[in-house]
Amino acid sequence: MTFAALVLAGCSSDSDNTPTVNLPVCENVSGFTVAQQGEFVDVQLSGTNEPLNYELSVVPAGGSGGPENGYIYPFTETSKRWTATELNILPGYTYYIYVRSACSDSFKSNWTAAQALSFEDYCQGPTNLVFAYHGDGFGFGWTYTDEQTSHFQVSYGPQGTAAGAGILVQTNSDHIAPALEGGATYDFYVRSFCSGGTGWSAWSGPYTYFAETDLNMCTQPSNVQYTQLSASQANFTWDYNGQTQFEYALVSGSQSINTATIYEIGIFGTPTFTGMSNWAQYTFYVRAVCADGARTPWTTILVDLN
Repeated sequence: MTFAALVLAGCSSDSDNTPTVNLPVCENVSGFTVAQQGEFVDVQLSGTNEPLNYELSVVPAGGSGGPENGYIYPFTETSKRWTATELNILPGYTYYIYVRSACSDSFKSNWTAAQALSFEDYCQGPTNLVFAYHGDGFGFGWTYTDEQTSHFQVSYGPQGTAAGAGILVQTNSDHIAPALEGGATYDFYVRSFCSGGTGWSAWSGPYTYFAETDLNMCTQPSNVQYTQLSASQANFTWDYNGQTQFEYALVSGSQSINTATIYEIGIFGTPTFTGMSNWAQYTFYVRAVCADGARTPWTTILVDLN
């Protein structure tokens, strides 16, 4: 009996020393903020255990059920911006926003308490930012869909320039032709202003562009050359120096450029003159037409056909 008691006591002692197993915990998000910025919804989190990702639940006010029945969106950043379209949010409605940590597909924290977001009407910002040829020059452009848009503001400068800083340009057009120095990289932003009380949209951008050569600096054409095609024909070329629109003329003898016929040309194609005489001397003139309509000085070359 004594032995049995000792054995039982030993078993009881071993039971008391059973190690405690600490199960992993997917830490709750202790706090977050949600705010409207024009057409965007910004969410900022705090108090996480660096899970693999997070989940956001959007529940329309008046809808049935809690966050599990809302629109759920996974994300990985502690500071995240969505467009209203991405979250299926419409102006004029209120939504309840919830957040939780997701340490794995099957291991998630509790949802936070709801935060109400009353989404107001807004001015839609420009989209499809691009640097391309726009008919009157090579420049920065965009598209827009908000029918109440009245004008735009562009902000640009060397790479790293923040929205609203650098050079500011206000325009009624859907593009600008900025003066850029070759060999430099630039950041561009643009926003819309809408009538009807919604005011400015959020900034769109940055759109980063590397200028290989000078653009829209209104640089005079250079390196003008001609190729004789026949006894009465010659074709002319020159270095564009970043310009896209030009005027040119061919005058003979003592004729003044002021009385010559002036032609226009872009960067596609080169001019050819016919009906020239191989015993007369000519002067070919070319100049750039700047984005603002100004003209550079003429660049010339003497032409003497053989």
